[in-house]
Amino acid sequence: MSIPHGLQTLQHDAYTAVCRAFYAQESLGWDQEDVLTKLRDVWNISNQMHSSITSEMRSDPDVVAVRSGGMPASMGRGKTGLMPAPSLGLVPQPSVRRAAAPTGFGSAGSLQRMGSGMQRSRSTRQNGYGGGSADPLGYVGRRLWRFWPLENPPWVEGFIQQWDPDADSYVIVYDPNTRESTEEVFHFGSAVEGGDYVVGEYVDMMQVHGSRRQAEKPYISPEALQAAPPPGMLAALAPPPSKKRKSVSGAPVPADAPFEPTYLIARLPVAAEDELYQMLAVLERKERVVEAEINILEYQEANREDIEKRTALERQFQELCDREEVLMRELAAHLTAPAAHGGGAVAVA
Repeated sequence: MSIPHGLQTLQHDAYTAVCRAFYAQESLGWDQEDVLTKLRDVWNISNQMHSSITSEMRSDPDVVAVRSGGMPASMGRGKTGLMPAPSLGLVPQPSVRRAAAPTGFGSAGSLQRMGSGMQRSRSTRQNGYGGGSADPLGYVGRRLWRFWPLENPPWVEGFIQQWDPDADSYVIVYDPNTRESTEEVFHFGSAVEGGDYVVGEYVDMMQVHGSRRQAEKPYISPEALQAAPPPGMLAALAPPPSKKRKSVSGAPVPADAPFEPTYLIARLPVAAEDELYQMLAVLERKERVVEAEINILEYQEANREDIEKRTALERQFQELCDREEVLMRELAAHLTAPAAHGGGAVAVA
């Protein structure tokens, strides 16, 4: 029996929400494991999907915040649930034309996550690197998979082109270098990582033609996330030199941190504002990677205690089974004992 895609999406979101609530605790009990097992059966959650969801919990900022005694970031933003605000969509721009809603989109508000502005605009400029200030997240130039629930397949490949520091928003380009190219203004601060988007590796968008679509949520390996951008891409992304301070030519900003002390000593006195922003972006990206690795280690350490407890319980269970087997043998021997004792008494007489 086939399940409607919309229902499958709701079941996936509901299971993810339950996992977030459980994994925000110090450890999972047997009752909670039983609940998750039953939900997987009822909602047809595959083992692969379960593994993907639970792996996300290791670095989920809300889960980490709750486990450390803090407040989820989503609650701090005043959100009432996992659904992002309608403002995730386009902010009208004078340089673009409003396009029709993506394929399969119904009326605005058909889902809570769908706002009237959640549309993509037709691009009227040639696709390329957008420039602008160096973005604080280091996302410009990366691939981005966006979840559009009413498209089929729902995961659509986009490319982060530029960052607007005034609005703290990013421009995502879909189907680049084609006549169907569209753009979306996206606010990461109002979105849910893993539910609304998945950030990928650096991509030379000039070499890409069109966007891929897929049904399953994309998986991006840690190696791909940490890979350096294509040669020359950072230079293409860099904004014009700051007027406040003249740049002095030198080595490009390293793609990974920590920086060598000799590099910092040579560059900090002469670096322009744009170069300093690039350094900051590299450091912040490294900070997020290290934080994710720490969360994974903490999660593994917490699970190690659970595994030890489970192993101890299994050992106790096996001991009980061994004792039961011994008792059964003794009981069998006791049942046959009267005849044996009687025969022995006659022999003595």
